[in-house]
Amino acid sequence: MAIFIPETLPTDYELRRQNFRPISRAERRFFEELVHMRRELPGWVVIHSVRLRLVEGQAQGECDFVIIVPEKGWLSIEVKGGNVYCEDGQYFSEALNNETHRISNPFTQADNARWALHRYLGEKFPQYSSALRVLHSFGVYLPDTPTFPGGVSDCKARAYTGESYRTNRPLKKFLGESLFSVQEEALRRAAREQNRRYTVSEKPHLDTIANIKNSFTGDYFQPGGMEQLMEID
Repeated sequence: MAIFIPETLPTDYELRRQNFRPISRAERRFFEELVHMRRELPGWVVIHSVRLRLVEGQAQGECDFVIIVPEKGWLSIEVKGGNVYCEDGQYFSEALNNETHRISNPFTQADNARWALHRYLGEKFPQYSSALRVLHSFGVYLPDTPTFPGGVSDCKARAYTGESYRTNRPLKKFLGESLFSVQEEALRRAAREQNRRYTVSEKPHLDTIANIKNSFTGDYFQPGGMEQLMEID
């Protein structure tokens, strides 16, 4: 059975009382879907709202979800509500009330968070330095977006959209298999282009999973992990 941190998401009322931002409808949907299938996800660890700094002095950011999958590795997941689309390299989100606003590239956000967390593990968890080949990947969850929003075509396989629901694409398979397969292929392709041998990623052992989980959760505990801060120098 999957472990969730926190076990349940706080209400918006609880968050407002502590001056935290509300949790988006899309984030709640993603969390609840995983909770619903938790018995099908033995050993998985789902951590909501991991805060970080990508580089020293840069504004603080956040990874919406970190998911640790036994025998695979771990994931950085960015969640965006609204209809997300890309025009000339700029991403936009159209809300239910038809208001449109600019947003950051969600794929870049998820990837940057992944590397920030990877560096954090190397700094804070000494044993991780000997297991740097544990596979880590990223993806984007876009439940209100009908199809792939455009942009870099290589990211299409990293997006779970409204089309994924219409075609009954299993969310469990997307997270537990597809995103890792996409990352493995990207690593193999990079090795071929650089004319070097590809080293197969290691399967994370139970003690590695426990240490990664403890590194990501640390001593925090405020609703939704909002007080957790990953300092990346």
